[in-house]
Amino acid sequence: MKKKKGLILATQVALVAGFSYSFYSYVQAEVEPVNVYVFNKDLEVNSEVTKADLSRISVPAKAVTSDFALNVDDIVGKYVQTDVYANQFAYKKQLVDKGDIDIFDSMDMSKLRKISIPASFVNTFAGDIERGDKVDIVFTGEGKKETQTGDTAFRYSKVFLQNVPVYNVSTDEGYRFVNSADRTKTESEGYDSGESILTEASSGDLGIVTLAVTMDQAEEITARLSAGEVRLIGRFDEAQSYETMGYVIGEFGKVFAEQANVETGRATINDDNAFMK
Repeated sequence: MKKKKGLILATQVALVAGFSYSFYSYVQAEVEPVNVYVFNKDLEVNSEVTKADLSRISVPAKAVTSDFALNVDDIVGKYVQTDVYANQFAYKKQLVDKGDIDIFDSMDMSKLRKISIPASFVNTFAGDIERGDKVDIVFTGEGKKETQTGDTAFRYSKVFLQNVPVYNVSTDEGYRFVNSADRTKTESEGYDSGESILTEASSGDLGIVTLAVTMDQAEEITARLSAGEVRLIGRFDEAQSYETMGYVIGEFGKVFAEQANVETGRATINDDNAFMK
């Protein structure tokens, strides 16, 4: 009997000791310091992060979640997609590559306007266009030259705007268009997975490209749309803007195309609260 009681007591002691050790290990693991990174100054959206923008501090492991950016190489060289503030932790969701930033988040939109132009796969580089891209715009029109034997027509083209930001790309039904230029037809239709990745929001042919322009540029685009064909030109990442002479087919005369006030009236400007009761 005494031997049995001793065995039970030893077992209880072992269980208590095991529990105590496990609890101690758990607590130690929870409070063990882990190095994390914080921003040491305020950064505006779309700013590139450098090592000088970061400080390393230690916090208990329990406070660290899976979204913490723990490797400095995963932070430096990235861009913040929201405003961040001094002493704020660096999270993975805050950081994007340069190609993934939304340029409109850090752009002064106070004097810009939206204007849409008709588009198709042909004049949008096989649909390889999306929000945030920059494009040039070329105009093709017709003119006449007076000669002794009568008027002769000529055709010409001229790039009139460069480095214009694309605000939105839509289907001909007004839904958001999804760029699929980097996928094959099989991948786009989801044949490999057995289900289509196309949704109602992205269905339909590409039909509208909306640009962010100044008022002067909107007036020029509108006038040129009514006088001839306006077409987009894609830019490479390293593209630089430069002036061209234009291209003419046929014997030509000068065509006037310039900002001018041909109306005696002026636009009525309403305050932001003009229509509020």
